[in-house]
Amino acid sequence: LLEFLGEDVIKHKGLCCRFVIANVPRDAPVTECAIPLAIFQSEQSIRNHYLRTYCIQKIITIPAALQNIRKPVPRVPHPDWLHKRLVEKNSLCKQKRITDVFNSIDKQTHMDNNEQQLILTIDIEDNDEQTKSSIKLVKKKLQQ
Repeated sequence: LLEFLGEDVIKHKGLCCRFVIANVPRDAPVTECAIPLAIFQSEQSIRNHYLRTYCIQKIITIPAALQNIRKPVPRVPHPDWLHKRLVEKNSLCKQKRITDVFNSIDKQTHMDNNEQQLILTIDIEDNDEQTKSSIKLVKKKLQQ
């Protein structure tokens, strides 16, 4: 809209613009599906240019950028909001999810591993008897 109407028109108070809301993509917010009606009322060449740019952005460049693919169509710039979203997505300070840190394992595999560990583990009491026989204790008498 800024590119189409120009910066001087956007800066003035009381801007009134009507939009056509596209129904595709279905899960996208309304703000991403809005097409200004003024584009359809402009000349044929201007209308074709902006509708082509809009379609290329919505169909090709925005999904590619969100999948970390470099600009497939270099002549069509990314929208400003997309740069912000990409910076947030690729941020180093982003908190990780707990599912990213830990992996889930099969319950049967977990039970088998526990049984193997129990077999390999030596009982503490058995270990204590071995140390008593090999080490002699020396007791000191207190001198008065």
